[in-house]
Amino acid sequence: MNLKHTSMMTLAAFSLLISSCQSGTDAHRGLQQDLNQYCNARGQENFDKTQSYSRVESFFSPSLKTCVQVEEKTNDDYWDFEILDITHGFLLAPKLVKSPSPLRVSHFEYGQYAHALAEGYWKEMDDSPGKKLISNVAVSLSCDKGERLCKESQASIFGGLVSANLVEYKISTWTADRIVADNDDDSSNRCPTGHRLTVDFKSNSVIVVDYPTTSSDKPECKAINSASSYSLQGGTIGIMGANSIFDCSKDGINNAVTSKVNALNGDVIEHPYTDYLDDGSGGPAATNKTPPHPFTKADCKRALDQKLNELRRE
Repeated sequence: MNLKHTSMMTLAAFSLLISSCQSGTDAHRGLQQDLNQYCNARGQENFDKTQSYSRVESFFSPSLKTCVQVEEKTNDDYWDFEILDITHGFLLAPKLVKSPSPLRVSHFEYGQYAHALAEGYWKEMDDSPGKKLISNVAVSLSCDKGERLCKESQASIFGGLVSANLVEYKISTWTADRIVADNDDDSSNRCPTGHRLTVDFKSNSVIVVDYPTTSSDKPECKAINSASSYSLQGGTIGIMGANSIFDCSKDGINNAVTSKVNALNGDVIEHPYTDYLDDGSGGPAATNKTPPHPFTKADCKRALDQKLNELRRE
């Protein structure tokens, strides 16, 4: 065999391999640049332009598979270094969250004037099929003895749309213990129903019962052939989300741990911070434990660079 010819063939094959690798590298680099441009556009839409930043940078994180944005606010007395998920690919997008608390029925009586107030959201008293609410309903209830009316202002989200509604109940009974009021606005529907509202001052409770006003064998009326009861739960319903991957200030560091967030499928909203946050070094996050000394600007810059190196890795 001709050794010179063999060497030439080897050199040609190696050159082809290098060319192929360079082509793949160039394609990868080009994809990263395109993703960075997309993330930069998303970042321009998301950051608060009323704030004063010393640095804003957006890029695609290969390790998290999401767009992140670095926001630095620094001056002589204050600094905050934050990294946000601006596409909600790592931390899930905002969702509806209920925050229950004890219901409080406010009741005022002064001579012939009497008023009652309560706020919260409706909760099924029976969660069997056909008895559950089809959407979450936030409620502000106001009853006036002089008007002989209870007015229920509703706000609900169904199919992604927010709607408002007002339901009025005619008061039939108002005593020192309770209010009883009725609404029969659904009497003309294909499946006529009535609604009875009971406000009990002693038990601090509000209950509404939906009941059929006529018997019907129509298939569509099967679900309401028996009464359904709902109690007013104190608390709030809100759209909440979490998009902070990293934050450092004088008060310390809150760092979202990739492995822990992934184990929760990114759905961290209703979990305690200890389930997915640390101080960047495995210790407790600032939210859970105040660090022994205030963090300096240099401390935060060093921790930020460390986190960015992690986020830029493949």
